[in-house]
Amino acid sequence: MLDIEFLKGFGFSGIFLISFISNAIPYSTIPYLFWLIPIFAIYQGNFVEFLFLILLSSLGASMGKLVVYFIGRGFSKLGEESRIKKNLNILTSEHSNALFFTLLLFTALPLPDDVIILPLGYARYSLVKYTVALVMGKMIVTSLAALYGKGLSIVFSESLNAPLWVTIIAYLYITILFTYLVGSIDWLKLGGLARKYGIRSAIKYFLKCVGKGFLSFHLLPYKILKNK
Repeated sequence: MLDIEFLKGFGFSGIFLISFISNAIPYSTIPYLFWLIPIFAIYQGNFVEFLFLILLSSLGASMGKLVVYFIGRGFSKLGEESRIKKNLNILTSEHSNALFFTLLLFTALPLPDDVIILPLGYARYSLVKYTVALVMGKMIVTSLAALYGKGLSIVFSESLNAPLWVTIIAYLYITILFTYLVGSIDWLKLGGLARKYGIRSAIKYFLKCVGKGFLSFHLLPYKILKNK
């Protein structure tokens, strides 16, 4: 059955707009997954509608990043042909497949993908390859967010029988913590360690970052009060 309260709140169009707007603003500080995870968690519609939500959010996010791509592409028309522009064009033509998988990685994980999207637009990277990698990546990250939200709902609603307001606060806390921990990891460094020293070294670095991030996150209120 369709969740009427959900439709009164955000609705399917609301999910699409949240995903589109927050992704269409370059370097946006609006974490759309931060809002979507609790929505996925409390949504009580059927499985088909749940998949439709994931699809809508993925399409909205992808269309937003297409806007960012064309912003970068618009800048490429400004000024004369420079050495940097020529080198970027060579990069996109000679290493097209590598850039495809790099873009897929950045969009499939909660990474700052604008740092690669704007340069790709500026270099006029293949729009077809860009769109395919983009949609695939956003489908992956949105599906993971949806599963994460549903997992939280099972833990808090069914296991603890917690009231809805307690559940939502718990969702927000865990989501903010998760986002902070992911952002505290230098993913490029982690990949470099895995290639150079092996997976064990990468895991040690990962656990070290998670531990430091967890401690730092819970010290944030103290730091804020101290600065005041």
